[in-house]
Amino acid sequence: MTAPAATAPAEAVAAPRVPTWLLMAMLAVAAGLVWLVAFDNGQASAMVDHTGNFLHEFFHDSRHLSGAPCH
Repeated sequence: MTAPAATAPAEAVAAPRVPTWLLMAMLAVAAGLVWLVAFDNGQASAMVDHTGNFLHEFFHDSRHLSGAPCH
């Protein structure tokens, strides 16, 4: 019986680096989405439609699901 052939160790693959500016941009977008869901009471949607209810009603149920105060 012959011994199995020795295999070379696999080379380590370096993880790609994400630029700092991209991480900061993603953090800013995430913070904006949290603000829209948790705290917007019509201010942002007043820019979209002039009644001020579009985004408030859209995110209203998600506020209840996340436990954020809305009433």
